[in-house]
Amino acid sequence: MKTICMLSDMHPLFDDRIYWKEAVSLKNHGFHVIHIGFDKESSDFISNEGIRIIAIKKRVFSSNIFIHKLIKTLRFDDPHQLMMKKIVEVRADAYHIHDLKVNKLGRKIRKLPWKPKIIYDIHEDYGDMIRFRKKRNMLSKLITYLYAYHIDRKVKRNTKKYNYYLSVTPYIQHKFIEANPHIPSEIIYNYTNLFPDESQKNMKKEYDVLYSGLICRVRGVEEIIEAVKLLKPLNPDIRVLFIGRFQSIVYENEIKAKITSDKLDQNISVLPHVSYTKVADYYAKSRIGLGIFHPTKTYHKAIQIKTFEYMAFGLPIVCSNFGFIHKFVSESIAGISVNPLNPEEIAFAINKLLTEKELYEKYSRNGVNAAKSEYNWQSEENKLVKIYNHILKH
Repeated sequence: MKTICMLSDMHPLFDDRIYWKEAVSLKNHGFHVIHIGFDKESSDFISNEGIRIIAIKKRVFSSNIFIHKLIKTLRFDDPHQLMMKKIVEVRADAYHIHDLKVNKLGRKIRKLPWKPKIIYDIHEDYGDMIRFRKKRNMLSKLITYLYAYHIDRKVKRNTKKYNYYLSVTPYIQHKFIEANPHIPSEIIYNYTNLFPDESQKNMKKEYDVLYSGLICRVRGVEEIIEAVKLLKPLNPDIRVLFIGRFQSIVYENEIKAKITSDKLDQNISVLPHVSYTKVADYYAKSRIGLGIFHPTKTYHKAIQIKTFEYMAFGLPIVCSNFGFIHKFVSESIAGISVNPLNPEEIAFAINKLLTEKELYEKYSRNGVNAAKSEYNWQSEENKLVKIYNHILKH
């Protein structure tokens, strides 16, 4: 039995793509799968799905990120050294790297005596994420662009002798093919493997509108709250649920204060991050899904997994009128696209879906059909297993 070891540091141990899709799929196809990552405490156990989880304690020296990094540097405390020890111990046939910082271990992994294969799974374009951050002045803009350029070159240089690239979008794939055209690559779309079971199909609808994901400014949180404020006179009992972690404690306090000041405490609920096995219940209890992303360069190129999860559960989608989310929703005829910076348009679309039953049923049905026929994980699982069967034969 061949052993595949997933490696991550920024993503959680039970991440939807890394664990619930890739690791579980590979396990189900006869591979021995291990996931080495970071958590609040060290642990080593076999999960319910039969995957070995090795957690390395990630030490936090201060809640202030700058003080934390300073102390970490002064103490020469690098948890990735512990990760490398575990990498050697498990002696896997292939290592599947998921995050930017873990990627720096790639060269050491390549030099291991049993010559394991290395796959780099590119979830985000890190250079663009840095490049497109808001800058205060020309100096910060210059520094940011230089740093982004450095990250781009470093990542592509570190990966030039890997065995395979996986990416989540055509844009990311193209950038890496340009840099290292000799390395084979494949797009493994983050399509959904969440579908309602029989009990969930009969759940009572408790929420009119659902937002699931990171709660931050550029994901339209404030515009959504303004839209709810506009809808309340028309529908005093409207219920909206946010599921996800806040970008920061400061932003969490700001948003909760706004909800209270706008007298929307009875209309808007906020839940912290919900586990992958539990989030499906909230999809089943909701009527409409939201994907209100600001028109940043990052979101023009990103593919949002929630789009496909909403479709699978029959939630018509109100989404931004650009990028991949607009493409998938409009091609499937599964929702309404709006200007994400315009609360009036968002409110109008939500109200239209809640009041026009035939239109709602049409979009709901189309979304379910699209998820079942095209935007599901099965096709991507087949590609992933085929890649591993190929590289582990050579």
